[in-house]
This record gives sequence, C-alpha cells and structure tokens, in this order.
Amino acid sequence: MKKEKNLSDLSNLKTQNLRKVFLAIQKHGSTTRRQIQEETELSWGAVSQFCNILLTSGIALEKKIPNNGIGKAPTQIRLNPGKYYLIGLDLTLNHVRGVLTNLRGDELLDRVIPVKEPGKAMSYLEKIVNDFFEYAEPEARFLAIGVAVPGDVDLENGRLRRSVFSEKWNDLDIRHILETWFQIPVYVYGDCECVLAAEKHLGLMAKENYEDAALVSLNYGIGMAYMHNSKTYYSFAAHQCEIGHITIQPGGTLCNCGKRGCLEMYASKLGIVRQFKEAVWKGAFTDVDISLSESALYNSIRLHARQGDSLCLRLFENAGRYMGKACASVCTLLEPEVLIIYGDLLGDGILWKDFFEVCFYEDLFPLCQTKVAYSFLNISAPMLGAALSAADVLLDSFLTGLISSCPPKL
Repeated sequence: MKKEKNLSDLSNLKTQNLRKVFLAIQKHGSTTRRQIQEETELSWGAVSQFCNILLTSGIALEKKIPNNGIGKAPTQIRLNPGKYYLIGLDLTLNHVRGVLTNLRGDELLDRVIPVKEPGKAMSYLEKIVNDFFEYAEPEARFLAIGVAVPGDVDLENGRLRRSVFSEKWNDLDIRHILETWFQIPVYVYGDCECVLAAEKHLGLMAKENYEDAALVSLNYGIGMAYMHNSKTYYSFAAHQCEIGHITIQPGGTLCNCGKRGCLEMYASKLGIVRQFKEAVWKGAFTDVDISLSESALYNSIRLHARQGDSLCLRLFENAGRYMGKACASVCTLLEPEVLIIYGDLLGDGILWKDFFEVCFYEDLFPLCQTKVAYSFLNISAPMLGAALSAADVLLDSFLTGLISSCPPKL
C-alpha cells in the first residue's frame, strides 16, 4: 500500500513538473531550455527530459537559433500551432461568437452569428463548432470546448441555471447538448471568469506577472471575477463575485435581480439608459430621442455626452463615481495586486475614468496597495478565456497520458 502511494506521489510530481515546463513555453511563445530552467527551478536534466516528451509527442516544436558559428547553436522551443485545437464560445445578448484556437492561444478562425431568436441559441453554437471542424486539418485533435455565458452557472454540470438576458436560456444544459453532438469535453463558465482567464494567459496578468487580480467587466451589466494565487475564486455555492448587485442607492432604481439601488442600475450600459429615462420622465431636458431602442438609445446618450449634453455627461460622471466607490470597497476587503477594468464602457472612458479614479483612491483604505489598470484585450477575451480555462482543467490528465506513453527517466 505504501509502495502504491509512493508511486502515485511520484507520478503526480512528474505531472506537476511537466506542467511547469508546458506553461513556461505557453507563456513566452518561444523559449529556450535555459530560460525554462530559470523560470521553473527544475534541474537541467529534468527540463531536457520533459521538453523531449513535448517534442516527441508533437505538442512542441524546436528550431536552432543562429549564433554566428561560435559554439553549439542553442535551440528555441514553441508549442505546435496546428496539432491540438480548442474552441471558445461566447453567448451574449446580441450575438453568439466563437473562436478556434491552439494551445498557444492564437486565434485561428472566428465566427459570429446575430441572436435573432434566443430559443435557437444552441443551433447557433452548433453551426459555429461545425464550421471549425470543417476548417481543421484531418489529423488535428480537438481537446475541448469552453463556453462563456452571462448569468448563474452550474459549474459542476455545465448548465446555465439562470440567464440575465433571456428566460429561454434558463436551465440550459449546454454541456450535455454539446457533448452529445460533438463527443468532446465541454466546460461552461461565467463570462467574467473567462475574461480574467484571458488576462492570466494573454493580458495584463501575463505581462506583469500578477498572481492576485480582480476584474470588473462593464457592459450591459457589471460583472466581477477574482483570482488569488493564479486561481479563480468561487463562493461556496460556486457563484461569481456579484459587484454589480452591491447596493449603492438604498431604495433606488429597481434592478433585474429584484433588489433596488444596485450598482448595475447606475454604472452599466443598461443602468445609464434607465437613469436617462428616469431623468427625462422627471422633466430633465435633453436633445436625445427617448423613443429609440435600448442599444440605440445608449449610443445616442454617449454621443450627446461627448458633444456636451449636460444630462448625458452627468450620467457618465455619476457612473464613474459609483464605480469608484464600489471598487474601492471591494479592493479594501480583498486587496488584489491589480484591479483590471474591461468592457464596452472603456470605449467611453474619457467620460468617466477621471471621476472613477478620484473616488476609488479617495475611498480606498490608505494601506491598500491595489493598482488600477485598463485591459487591452478585445471582444475575443471571453471566448479565448473559455477555451484556455477548459484546457487548464484537462491539462493534468492530458500531460499524465503523455508521461505514461513516454516516461522521463528521473
């Protein structure tokens, strides 16, 4: 029994070390054995043997670096861009989006389908995945599908329990349906966790080597995700961090969640539109046509704010102030290394960023050292994050299989 435990521990150690080597290559895109050794702190022999496993299996490729003929030419190792594929999908209010990516996180192909009928969402997803299967080389292997969704997610079963956008998406068994159709593993995540995963692999966290980060996403709603020691935090019931439903105006505007005065009703696209309508109904003057549809109305409000409309400007200024106060409270409690702001509202940052930062730093606990940063990732972030999150889940079992087929001699 003790011998079996020792063998199991040794196997786990090998997998962990191979994972370190894999992640070092993934992080840098192209790197040398020496750089991998410095980053992982493994022995030179272990690094060489684990690199050989990745090279032998075709997961990684190697090429020599020119050195003017002096001494032995060093080599660089990179992940094979075409052998293993991941699919990331993003279900939103207006569109279903998909991206085909490899283990490096390169975007190989993307698709978008407008959501005209919410009840057909799964058929839209099916079409996108079929397009990716047709694009791939015959010998390529699809490892997993990751799906980013807005709402209350059952992570264990891959189900969208409650959607914030459509009742037809409530209790939507996404994993079961997609796995039945395509016979590959499917993982379903909240959209904010997916964006933070993209930041971890491809964005600010990767660039600055942050391990503790909070991300706030500003779109039609306001979402949040939190990562500690590079691992996503979930509540005991596996819910997302609901910063959008912090009460900032007791007795205020009725929110879709059933409460009143939620941050989301004052600092999101939806909230700005609702505050605009309430102000006009109370007699505020504006040149904006209030009869426009919700998305068109938001665009009109932002354009008029840039042109100096006092009501529209005030709404963005208030949104920045409310966001600053709410984020300061969260960061005083959690004190992440960085607070990353992401989302559509960044495009209108000139209207609210200054007010946000003033209120954030005024209300932040003086000893708290959290920095504010603005994401440079684009609309692909939820899809890429979903795909890479799915890969993270599968990685250990995948690498264990490689070790079994080509064990290193340690």
